[in-house]
Amino acid sequence: MVVAGKFGGFRVLLTDPDGRRTGTDPATGAALREIPESGSYTDALANNVTGERPTSAATFVEIDYPEAGVYTLEVRGLAPGAFVLSVDSRGPDGQRRQETAPKETVTNGAVVRYKLHIESGPPEGPLIGPVFSR
Repeated sequence: MVVAGKFGGFRVLLTDPDGRRTGTDPATGAALREIPESGSYTDALANNVTGERPTSAATFVEIDYPEAGVYTLEVRGLAPGAFVLSVDSRGPDGQRRQETAPKETVTNGAVVRYKLHIESGPPEGPLIGPVFSR
């Protein structure tokens, strides 16, 4: 999953069906990695020529072998700005697919929540098919 928007403008937290979390704790800002085989990181680029700080960033949350069920993704605003959520997965046919939710705008303290419905796959590996709902 990728949430892309204004640099420093949001925090992302994913909660699995068992209540385990990966991302950034909304209260403390601490990194969480409770979901097995998961991780999160933020990527941003400064201007190498001018040294100007980044203006946009992408936060990635990855799960290698997600369990089936409903996951909750929270995007918490730290500053006014827009973001886009994109999910890469494998569909029931094994083909890679990408789904993108409509662009959202947040303000400081606002939270946008998504439900991601993860389906179980065949024994040789999980196949997930997220369906966005709010």
